[in-house]
Amino acid sequence: MALWARTTTFADCAVVQPPPELAPLCPNGAVQDAASEYVWDPKASIDLLPGGRFAHNEQAREFALRAIAVRPREVQSAGSDRTCRR
Repeated sequence: MALWARTTTFADCAVVQPPPELAPLCPNGAVQDAASEYVWDPKASIDLLPGGRFAHNEQAREFALRAIAVRPREVQSAGSDRTCRR
């Protein structure tokens, strides 16, 4: 789940081209301050699926691995532009 949340900051489904069963996990425009907050955002795509966020852990993992395979460098900086600053 955490890996999926991290990829929501850079995943472009036009590039990732997920299969139909993973397409609902594409970023839907929800915006958070940190990648980890997407897991808890009731507007995030994973929370809009039947059964709630934890019913889709395996699909979230598969989606994240696909997104990383397409854009491996992006995962290094995912969320870094929106981290909390003191």
